[in-house]
Amino acid sequence: MTEDAGEEIIYLEEGWNKIDTIGITPFLERVESFDTDELDTKPNPMQEFLSTYDTVFQMCIQREPYNYSDRLYSNYQESFSKYFKTFFIPSLRQAKAKSELEFLNEFARRWQQNQYAVLGMQRMFCYLDRFYVPNNEELLGMKEYGYSLYKEIVFEQYHEDCRESLLKCIKSERDGVEQNRELLRSCVMVFVNLGNELRKVELKLYKENFQDYLLRDTTEYYKVASEKWLSTLSCPEYLLRAEEAIEAELGRLNSYLHNSSEEDLMRQVRVEILKNHQQQLLNSPTGIVNMLEENKSDDLSRLFNLYSDVEGGLIPVAKAMQLYICKLGDEYIAESKEEKTKDKNKHVLIQNLIALHDRFLKIVKNEFKSHREFNKAMKEAFEKFINEEYYTSNYLAKYVNDFFRKGGIGQNFKDDELDQQMVHIVMLYGYIRDKDVFETNYQAYLASRLLTDSSASETNEKKMIGKLKSESGYHWTHKLEDMFTDIQRSKELIKVFNRQHGSELDMQLNVAICTQGAWPSSNIPKCVTPADLENAVLRFTNFYEGKHVGRKLQFRWDKGTAELTVRFNDKTEKVLVVSTYQMMVLLLFNQSSGPVLTYQQILDGTGITPDDLKPALLSLAHPKSKVLMKRPNGPKLEPEHKLRINFKFSHPQSRIHVPMLKLAKQQKQENLETQSQITVQRKHQVDAAIVRIMKARKQLVHAVLVSDVRNQLQARFDAQPALIKSRIESLINLEYLERDPDDRTTYLYKQ
Repeated sequence: MTEDAGEEIIYLEEGWNKIDTIGITPFLERVESFDTDELDTKPNPMQEFLSTYDTVFQMCIQREPYNYSDRLYSNYQESFSKYFKTFFIPSLRQAKAKSELEFLNEFARRWQQNQYAVLGMQRMFCYLDRFYVPNNEELLGMKEYGYSLYKEIVFEQYHEDCRESLLKCIKSERDGVEQNRELLRSCVMVFVNLGNELRKVELKLYKENFQDYLLRDTTEYYKVASEKWLSTLSCPEYLLRAEEAIEAELGRLNSYLHNSSEEDLMRQVRVEILKNHQQQLLNSPTGIVNMLEENKSDDLSRLFNLYSDVEGGLIPVAKAMQLYICKLGDEYIAESKEEKTKDKNKHVLIQNLIALHDRFLKIVKNEFKSHREFNKAMKEAFEKFINEEYYTSNYLAKYVNDFFRKGGIGQNFKDDELDQQMVHIVMLYGYIRDKDVFETNYQAYLASRLLTDSSASETNEKKMIGKLKSESGYHWTHKLEDMFTDIQRSKELIKVFNRQHGSELDMQLNVAICTQGAWPSSNIPKCVTPADLENAVLRFTNFYEGKHVGRKLQFRWDKGTAELTVRFNDKTEKVLVVSTYQMMVLLLFNQSSGPVLTYQQILDGTGITPDDLKPALLSLAHPKSKVLMKRPNGPKLEPEHKLRINFKFSHPQSRIHVPMLKLAKQQKQENLETQSQITVQRKHQVDAAIVRIMKARKQLVHAVLVSDVRNQLQARFDAQPALIKSRIESLINLEYLERDPDDRTTYLYKQ
């Protein structure tokens, strides 16, 4: 019987028998023999393929009831099922009975055979893929169908055995037993590749059937191993062992585990080895404090590298470093206070802090790779102990003064060391919160160096100001630059004066014209101009005011120095370098009718206040200088106490510096004046900040205004809420601000 003339019907039994005999059976025999060369190059010989494909084609295009597409799809499944059950299952069972290694080899081999089988069968039945499957949504493509059958019949039965064998091999390798990594990779990739061939499964199959169990075993393994290491190894040894274990795990990932496991696996390894024992390791006798004390560079680098890959792992390390720096800083400050009473090196504190800063700056840069957590920890550590009181800030200003003055500690450094010291000084300055305290002291010391010509190098002074400007900004350092400008102009001015009037004077005059506001103090102490200087003072005043109409000079006799020749007796004549107040005292003896003056006569003759005169007198009468003799002897001064030139004065040098004493009362007074000056400056700065903010915002509630002011001024000093509140009240009284009539906590800016 024929369907149409010239077209012969191929019946199911006849057609399938031909497909099976000519195509399927020979092909699966080749797969089973595992002739890889032939399977790779010619999975289906051309004649065999064409004959099989043609038969499938004919059976699928016949009209109903002779269209056998559905039966061919069903027989495809039966062929695979029969093949798997006949060959795969028995061989895997036998291999499993022999050994785990035999089983893994067979498992990998059978997967490869399955891949060949699926691809070859798909080619023979590709017509179903093109025309039958697309018209039936519930059906799988021929390739996916083949893999799904493998999963159902073979994989589901043996994947647990494979997984357990793989995990045992991995554990053995962790214990040091060498494994066949190529074989392990082939077996692991079965889980990956099978999932990738199945829609909506992909890596889920690998993760649920292998990776989850791997993570569980890994956690257990390293939980036990790390506890053992912790009990037997020092911290550096533990870190070295941890580093080796992590490198080994990464090696396994690269060799035979899928890269999708890396994040979860390495996180779990690091949690068990590093994170869970972090505090014990850091706090152990051989932990981070020991590493820092002994400068164990390699161990610190290893610590950083290991914990940089642990989530939040660097924070405890940085915190431990911060606490250690604070401890050292506090110890240095305590030692400095003790040594202060013993009259030892007054700069030992700052020298220790600079050395400490240099040391940890290098550690943070080299061992900790300049990581932000360690930069932050170092900054917070120095800020903490430096700002506990003004002690360190004051000593830093004193250190800078001695660093830049002639004959000071700065003379001991080479140029590159000098520059490095400046960098550390600026960094320590940067840690000071109340910068205005340091700046006031720095400006006072700089003024003294400039006025007494005791600065070792103007170039270095200006270089330092440039570094401070980069840290603090323009406003404050602009005043320092103005001070240098004043000194330079003064030098040029005095040259002109000496050319015009120098021959008319019996002395050499040097005057520094200081612009009021640029220099630290504006109080002009009153005193009597010495008679020996009246002519010079008058000439210079007329000279200056003639050149600068409208300006007025006020002489600061409390500043500056003088050199004068003193004849103690017929054989002894010395040049004394003294302060101007000391000079005024000595000049009184030129005008005295006798060799002796009382304290009251000196007070009346100089017009200097008692608080300023006492240090000048006592320094001249001090046992170490003995320029004057005092009766009665001692540190007290009463109106009737007598002083005279020491006729028996002797000294090996012809030019002698007479230091000025600084009495405790005078020092206290200066500190009070400095504090008062700082308080006034802060009030002005708070006022300016409030007005700036309110001018821009027009209306603000109290809490927000206080917060904004503190944020704006934090680079200068820590503005306390009480101070801000009092300045707000002052600005309200001055009618810059007003309260909102409907809400007393809200301020309005008055235009």
